[in-house]
Amino acid sequence: MKTLKEIQEQINLAIQKSPSADNCQPFSLVWDDKALTIFHDDSRARHILNVNEGASKIALGMLAETFRIVANANEFGTEIIVKNGFGKRNSESAWLQLSLNENSFQEKLFESDKELVPAIQQRHVNRESYEGGFIPLQLKSWIEEQVVFTEKAKTKIINFMDNSDSKNNLLFNRIAENEAYLFSKGDIFSDISKWIRFKRSDAETSKDGLHWSQLGIKIIDIPSIMLLKKFPNLLNFLYPKVVKKIRVSETKKLINSSSSLVSFWCPDQSPMSFIEVGALAMRIWTKLNQIGYGVQPLSAMSLHSVLMQQESENKAKLATQEEQQLFDSNLDVLRQTFDESQSSMPLWLFRTGVTKSLKPSQISLRKDIPVQYITTTKVKELGITQPELEQAASKLKNLDKPKLQ
Repeated sequence: MKTLKEIQEQINLAIQKSPSADNCQPFSLVWDDKALTIFHDDSRARHILNVNEGASKIALGMLAETFRIVANANEFGTEIIVKNGFGKRNSESAWLQLSLNENSFQEKLFESDKELVPAIQQRHVNRESYEGGFIPLQLKSWIEEQVVFTEKAKTKIINFMDNSDSKNNLLFNRIAENEAYLFSKGDIFSDISKWIRFKRSDAETSKDGLHWSQLGIKIIDIPSIMLLKKFPNLLNFLYPKVVKKIRVSETKKLINSSSSLVSFWCPDQSPMSFIEVGALAMRIWTKLNQIGYGVQPLSAMSLHSVLMQQESENKAKLATQEEQQLFDSNLDVLRQTFDESQSSMPLWLFRTGVTKSLKPSQISLRKDIPVQYITTTKVKELGITQPELEQAASKLKNLDKPKLQ
């Protein structure tokens, strides 16, 4: 049996592979015995499309599921506590606490979790064309079984190959329009392009963001992308004339190469809805990668539309009247296609399909995740009268040493 320190290190290593928007990796960790507190770094997550920290909240759910998989494979259950700082932009506020709990071990998931632990290290985004295929019936049944372990989140799948369905065609076209929107304005592209690494040496140094080869663009496009990165406001002129048509066309090709679209739904925008959707998506994503299926998130159509519909102030800053109408109707299209009620929220969406393995250079690198270790003795040494974890952790985060024993 592993020691507590060995389990902590195994969890840390797995969390390092947990996904985040543009691979910005905005979380830091503080261990206190069997409890792990997660802090959010707004300076890394700040993005014009990260409305109300929605993308970070989904990523937090994926991190939580990563913790739970490794914990359960070591015969520990996971206790989740949403902290008062959840969703706040102050980096001193804790968002979530995850604790190892011997009494809540999920025996039914033990074997599948053991298989998923090594698969976490291989999980990645694949923005290439796929080779079609169908999600096997056995895998569909497995996906449906995972929903049993959530209270709020659920998932639905449609077959991308059935292009004869008019509802599906409308959805496919709408997804392409939304993905093109990411290139519609200089300020949006500026926030995205800061995470693009054009040199492999830059990617190896930063170990975050995305190497250009991971974006599905061709080498012939690099000069244009570099020009737009330097002068992003050119998009304000080029998008309606040239870029939109190109991006819509390219996205449709990717969609047509896929096998299925997997959507994730919840009843509201509560903290646990984001966490459970992120957790369910992480589990299914990892499994799909494990059996040779690529995954590409399509958050513009799903998460971003949900957040923008709720935030009229942000919507006014980001969107023209035409684009606002696009966002407002996105949810109706998704609900009609997946036969969901008007109250149901499509927080996450991705395409999948059979694919070849990516080259090592096409898989995002990961920086060492910031980790601190504290003990009750260390808290007392720091002169903290009330030993609440986030107070101690906030003080420790500012110290030079990466770890305290």
